[in-house]
Amino acid sequence: MATDTMPFQTPQVPLKDIGGPLPSTPIPEDADHSTIASRAVEQLSNLQPLAMLHDAMWRDQVALTGTMRTFHSSRTISLAWNELTAANRPQGFSILPKTSQVMRVGPTLHWVEALFAFSLFPEGKRRKDCTGIIRVVPVGDEWKIWVICTLLEDIPDYGTSEKMTPLTPEESLKEREANSISSGKDHFDAVIIGGGQCGLSTASRLKALGVSHVVLDRNEEIGGNWLTRYKSFTLHTSKAASDLPYGGIFKPEDPYFLPSKNIADGYRRFVERWGLNFWTSCVAKKASWDAEKEEWTIEFDYTPPVASGAVNGNGTSVTRRTIYVKHLIFAMGGGGQVPKYADIANQDAFKGEVLHSVNYTTADSWRGKRGVVIGTANSAHDVATDMVNAGLASVTLIQRSRTPVFPESYYHVLFDPFYHEGTDVPLMDRIMESPPLAVTHKFVNVVLNEMASKIPDYFDKLEAAGFAVDREIDLVHCLYERMGGHFYDMGVADKIVNGAIKVKQGTAESFTEKGLRFPDGSELEADVIVYATGFVGNVRYAATEIVGKEIGARLDDFWGVDKEGELRGISKPMVGQKNVWYMGGDTRYARYSSRYLALQIKADIEGETLDVYRKTPGELPN
Repeated sequence: MATDTMPFQTPQVPLKDIGGPLPSTPIPEDADHSTIASRAVEQLSNLQPLAMLHDAMWRDQVALTGTMRTFHSSRTISLAWNELTAANRPQGFSILPKTSQVMRVGPTLHWVEALFAFSLFPEGKRRKDCTGIIRVVPVGDEWKIWVICTLLEDIPDYGTSEKMTPLTPEESLKEREANSISSGKDHFDAVIIGGGQCGLSTASRLKALGVSHVVLDRNEEIGGNWLTRYKSFTLHTSKAASDLPYGGIFKPEDPYFLPSKNIADGYRRFVERWGLNFWTSCVAKKASWDAEKEEWTIEFDYTPPVASGAVNGNGTSVTRRTIYVKHLIFAMGGGGQVPKYADIANQDAFKGEVLHSVNYTTADSWRGKRGVVIGTANSAHDVATDMVNAGLASVTLIQRSRTPVFPESYYHVLFDPFYHEGTDVPLMDRIMESPPLAVTHKFVNVVLNEMASKIPDYFDKLEAAGFAVDREIDLVHCLYERMGGHFYDMGVADKIVNGAIKVKQGTAESFTEKGLRFPDGSELEADVIVYATGFVGNVRYAATEIVGKEIGARLDDFWGVDKEGELRGISKPMVGQKNVWYMGGDTRYARYSSRYLALQIKADIEGETLDVYRKTPGELPN
């Protein structure tokens, strides 16, 4: 049960308030990073506060804590580390060959970094193989541990979640037919609600570990969640960074920024290559928990295929079906794509067309009309660009607050060196995703603001055109706290600067017959108005529609960070309800985090549920 200190819904804390400052002492060019890192790792056998900075951080991902935790301060880390290592009996701490290096960002942000490996041998339980990353900084004439990351890699008795052998087309078809909705099978270890990047990543990890699964997806075909988006949609991350686990699902000729069809084609190849159990045209309606059996009963509506003999497909009649599973995974995207609207009165007074971007496909039919888009984040700019290209008489963005602008060139600088043809993606994911988010937040801010300082003219031109720019680009905040709100400029800024897209500042207070009225009395005439105001960001609301209010009240919230800097709810067990999980994030995060979710479920299926460490030793009471 929840208590005052461990509520069902984890409180959200601003990421900017978490963690200490970044290091600020230069490291000499002749520093022996291998020896420095090795000596730091040797300290892990009996980790004491004096070996660390006073504001050091340790992030554990399911290795010792059985969940996702970040511990802060040398005292707390030492207490938790030594308690957990006593119970888990680690052995073999060793630096991985050729991984130690000095990292230098600017004149003073320097640290020694290395990857290490170790294994856990808890009494009476299976061995666990783990890896870690350690970061060390100079303090006077000493070296202190700044950051420790520990990661559960595998439980060898269960196999590995990181490798699978592709099936031949014949093997895949046979396996998928044997597990199809028409097979009559109704018992599975896990059900995944949603078949996007999160659902597919999780399904593949479960299959690699031998966990029976079924993906229920509301769309008529694999990848349908991408095909239903507006026609001009492309990812804002590179093809190399957007692959699913095990890689190679996109073609060499596919573009750098993938359009919807290429994504859907890749996802279909992924399901076929690995023989995943993917049921289309299935809409989850109800999930009931049997505490005695520790089993979920899942009811869903299925639209049968029209063509007889088809494995899956579109149809016209709807049947209610039932399956029984041990684990329920919600992988529906942020809030299940429930749209948010700006609060503007008297919409019925408007004689034109009003829609949300979730229902937008193309601007082609609006040629010659006056278009207005409410919002200034990515979707708003995509819609506005479509309007210009479709020949609308005028296009105006309504900007309600300053917007962080992220030029495309920034992406290439930040990510292309790490994700490209030939990248060891699993290794790079660990390096990029395992550090504490509070550290990543501060680090990315330093890099982005340094980059922004070099191109003031770019931002000045946008400001001169009436677009209010937030020049302190806090990308991590946008991604992990706001779930958006930034403008990733892939050429749209030029249209604002040259006047093809106009900007109206302020918050509209009401619709009029001809458009929108603002508090200062001004009016903006329009024939079509598109809300590009985002989506509800909390999956708990969509999940509650399925599990009911009683269980929904016991689910954790989704996204945003807790007081440790950990994402809320993602890939970790909940306090209030067993055997229910969230999976979320972009493809890179889904690819990485799905490993931990699958390992936790596999352990439970095998009857050895991972022990979850929820204490924070040394923490002062509130």
